[in-house]
Amino acid sequence: MRKITWLILFVRMEKAFATISKGQFIRNARLPVCFDCLHFIQTTQKTGKCRKFGEKNIITGKISYIAVEEARATETICSQKGNYFEKKIENL
Repeated sequence: MRKITWLILFVRMEKAFATISKGQFIRNARLPVCFDCLHFIQTTQKTGKCRKFGEKNIITGKISYIAVEEARATETICSQKGNYFEKKIENL
């Protein structure tokens, strides 16, 4: 009985948090990636800004976008789940 309980718990955790492939346990594997999002603006090779969330300077009119790390870390914005993720459509 105890083995079955642990197995059920493990399967639920795997479905919720990770993908198991070739013996690897990868957290967040099923979550969308900012780099693949329509709203992603690449600023460096490793990071970027989110075009979906920003603030307009009322003097200059320049829009400052928030960092993708902040967008994904904030539950009320995009959150870890990627609530506003829209897949980029690649031109062929």
